[in-house]
Amino acid sequence: MTELTKASLDCCFFDGPQTDHPDLLSKLRIKLQPGAKQSKVLSIYDADQLKVQIMAPPIDGAANEMLIKFFRKLLSIKGSEIHIAKGTKSHSKVLEIKKPKEWIIQKIIEHTQPKLSK
Repeated sequence: MTELTKASLDCCFFDGPQTDHPDLLSKLRIKLQPGAKQSKVLSIYDADQLKVQIMAPPIDGAANEMLIKFFRKLLSIKGSEIHIAKGTKSHSKVLEIKKPKEWIIQKIIEHTQPKLSK
């Protein structure tokens, strides 16, 4: 399992077609593992995908819906700021997120680091 660092997470993002504000649209490669006991970010998969497990089964779009809800909560964003751009019928997906890549990376790192109790 690859440790989640800024450098390892950076490899999971790529540039898509140019927009008026490319810094506000990030494309994140995901390797989805549906039907898990718990929804969480696991690791880097194949050097360029963020592996995420989701509790929902891959039936009737349930896993896709839960993936979006999971990232909405993790990133504290609105539903209109995230969607699956590619891979709705595949375990490999591309999420388009209307936030800067560096901000998303920081949120993922914060989410996956163990919480220190005082």
